[in-house]
Amino acid sequence: MAKKYFQERAYSKDFPDRTDVVRVDALPIKKDQFIKLVCISINSPKTQGVAIAVTAGTGFVEYRNRRSKGICIWWGTEPKEVLIKCHSVPGLLAVYNAYIDERGMPASSMYKSGMLVEEQGEKRIYHCNDVNDGDIRFDKLVFSVEKI
Repeated sequence: MAKKYFQERAYSKDFPDRTDVVRVDALPIKKDQFIKLVCISINSPKTQGVAIAVTAGTGFVEYRNRRSKGICIWWGTEPKEVLIKCHSVPGLLAVYNAYIDERGMPASSMYKSGMLVEEQGEKRIYHCNDVNDGDIRFDKLVFSVEKI
């Protein structure tokens, strides 16, 4: 059973002076919804990625004829714009930023990781900080998710 943490927008407690930093976003979707994921910019030496996962009910995401509860799109190995089909009932996706750490391992939601979310109708734009390396900026990865 999925944890409640991934069934609603979760805010980061790593920024005591801010209440708007999102650790994991919860994106409501319709059954068989397509989403367009776009890498807008990267301003980090770390490899950046976006994790998308079905977190409530039953279902999977489908990308390049692969089906899974969740996937990570790594910018640099994938096109800057991808379409993902989401098969989920009742229809909820977790969205969060990921990166390759200094050991070469995938990581996410580490100290001072977070996203500022800008909503524009069916599109959400995410401005991400990957981890506290002494340079906290929400421009290390900027990406959008749009329901189409």
